[in-house]
Amino acid sequence: MEFVIRFLIRVFDRIDCYWETRNSQRLMGGLLVVFFLITLVLIALKRNAILPDIIGQFVVDKYFAAISYAFTALLIFEVVSLVLSLSLSVSTSIGKQFELLSLVLLRDAFKEISHYHSPFVWDQFKDALNNIMISGIAALIMFVILGFYYRIQLHKPITQIEDDRNSFIASKKIIALVLLFCFAMLLVENLFIYFTTHHAENIFEGFYTLLIFSDILIMLMSLRYGSSYRIAFRNSGFAVATVIIRLALIAPVLYGALMGIGGTLFILAISFAYHNYTPSYYQRLKEKKQCDCKKMFP
Repeated sequence: MEFVIRFLIRVFDRIDCYWETRNSQRLMGGLLVVFFLITLVLIALKRNAILPDIIGQFVVDKYFAAISYAFTALLIFEVVSLVLSLSLSVSTSIGKQFELLSLVLLRDAFKEISHYHSPFVWDQFKDALNNIMISGIAALIMFVILGFYYRIQLHKPITQIEDDRNSFIASKKIIALVLLFCFAMLLVENLFIYFTTHHAENIFEGFYTLLIFSDILIMLMSLRYGSSYRIAFRNSGFAVATVIIRLALIAPVLYGALMGIGGTLFILAISFAYHNYTPSYYQRLKEKKQCDCKKMFP
């Protein structure tokens, strides 16, 4: 069993190290550019009745849909970065989750105009304008709040015992690796559904459902190394924030935007309270008792 754990940790470390290299970032950027250009070319061929039907049945005929597809591809790469951030800290991971939600809102703004043919006519956009403005402004507000959120992070370890810290990090790496595999399966399933039914499901809804369970699991595991009320409340609150994101993805545009902003303010308030929390007299006695017990029974 120990061999399997060490193997999984090495696999995660290799993926993590490669993902953060400059070459991999350049490769991902290049792939997004190529994907965007190919999509535009395919749409142009479809609009001019040049594309064969066997391929054309999977291609839309609206140019702005290419932007939405490119944003979706970008979000997929961002999901990988989010999963890998689980090994860094719980606070970093929840911040990345709201980063992803803000990008989803920006993508939704482009999706609103991807339903219309060019050249555009003002009457086409009268109904979509409200949704575009709501999504864009909500994403901007979340971007600003996240800036303050990251600024107040202190990244204090939940335990001062090095072996416990390493064990907790190793556990998070294994959870992240399993989550990464599950997301890959969701992506394959989504592609299969699209090519068989011509209808794509929202892969990010399924992913955030998995994140809820992984956040709860990490929260419960963290109690092995730090069982204080302060830590339990913060990690439980972050799990609630993930539920808010999940609901925002299926809510109407206005409610989804408000939930995104509210959820970002929620984690900001939790972090501020967490870093300024003064342990109770009982908690200080408990910590002193634990230290005394360690001296008596090392």
